[in-house]
Amino acid sequence: MISFIVIGKNIEHTIDWCLQSVFKFIQTNNIFEYEIIYVDSDSSDSSVKLAQKYKIKIVMIKGDTNAAVGRNQGVAHSSGNILFFIDGDMEIQPNYFKAAFNHDGKLKYPLCTGDLLNKYYDINYNDLNESSYEFGKPLTGNSYQHTGGGFFVIEKKYWDILDGMDERFGRNEDSDFYLRMSRLRMPALRYKELFAVHHTVRYFDKYRIQTFLKSKNLHYYGLLIRKHFFYKTFFYKFVRGRYSMIILLSALINLNLLIVYLFVQLVRTAKNYQRDRKIILPLILKIFSDFYCIVGCFYYFKLPTPDKIIIYGN
Repeated sequence: MISFIVIGKNIEHTIDWCLQSVFKFIQTNNIFEYEIIYVDSDSSDSSVKLAQKYKIKIVMIKGDTNAAVGRNQGVAHSSGNILFFIDGDMEIQPNYFKAAFNHDGKLKYPLCTGDLLNKYYDINYNDLNESSYEFGKPLTGNSYQHTGGGFFVIEKKYWDILDGMDERFGRNEDSDFYLRMSRLRMPALRYKELFAVHHTVRYFDKYRIQTFLKSKNLHYYGLLIRKHFFYKTFFYKFVRGRYSMIILLSALINLNLLIVYLFVQLVRTAKNYQRDRKIILPLILKIFSDFYCIVGCFYYFKLPTPDKIIIYGN
């Protein structure tokens, strides 16, 4: 049995697209044993009301929560031996079933994901008629990966072995989970097939960046470093992807290196200009990201404490 677990908060613009894609995925691939669970993280818009139009189970989390709590609660109220996770601003692509599942409905590999196509909107969700693949262009082959996003399929027994997601993470909870699976010698298999279309506000929209900078989201990579620093696979990935943070840390000790750090960040931002069409905001985000990441390495992250959980449906 497949448990489709959709998580979301304030996704009234996309929840219909998401749930309709789940039902289309089920119908197209003749899936007979399934359940659909929508976990709402205290939305203040009409997300829950829109979800109630469908014959699904709805789990409402009130108060202090995050995506890790949402996924854990979704599993806690599920019955399937296969967990299919997707965010409420995504549309599952029907053809992904043939890539990940055998003819008998079992997974070919215990933890798998796929390609992702981002479709962009402005802050008011007006279609910008722009899109891009997660890695710039469609994947050309399957590969194993040690970190990733919250769209994946997993055999429940492995979820149970790891005791679900670490709820201290308000962000990067999915990468932490992938890394823990990798440490079990079971890295995620990323199929080249398109897993989902992601409907999202542009990542470098100024309002989105302002909200992001005001939140604590940039701290959480520091927690990821604390947990996995001595795991060789993560360490190499950290050095390759966050070398600017290492330079900044050195600059805090020797201020002469600050010029080197700023130069490196300018070069990195300029390389992405053709994709982002912005310089100042991405540069500010990169600098703050490195700084808060260093802070996060020493920060105390407490577990969220939801006020109550309300269940609708069977």
